[in-house]
Amino acid sequence: MHGCPHHLEISLTQNYDQAPLSLSLSPSVCLCSSLPLSQNHVRSPVLLLWGERDAFLEQEMAEACRLYIRNHFRLNIISGASHWLQQDQPDIVNTLIWTFLKEGEGRKSYRN
Repeated sequence: MHGCPHHLEISLTQNYDQAPLSLSLSPSVCLCSSLPLSQNHVRSPVLLLWGERDAFLEQEMAEACRLYIRNHFRLNIISGASHWLQQDQPDIVNTLIWTFLKEGEGRKSYRN
């Protein structure tokens, strides 16, 4: 990808064209996995963005993720957004991510 956004876009597009179903199912497979997870396993700060109108995954799944986060966890439900919230509300998504990252600069470093 050579650090160039254009190459990244091409790579993502090619990968999506080759296997769109597997890319879109990956997060739900992780969430629905039967693998045993110990509670409070993730120690890094976590921001989870969720579309209010997600037709594929239930909001309860997002809320259940909190059980696996040891430290800072923030869940933002984005009003009017579907499962594809980054396309539905890109400005809101970008602002939430940027704010979360900037806030993290003031937190101590988390190590697993």
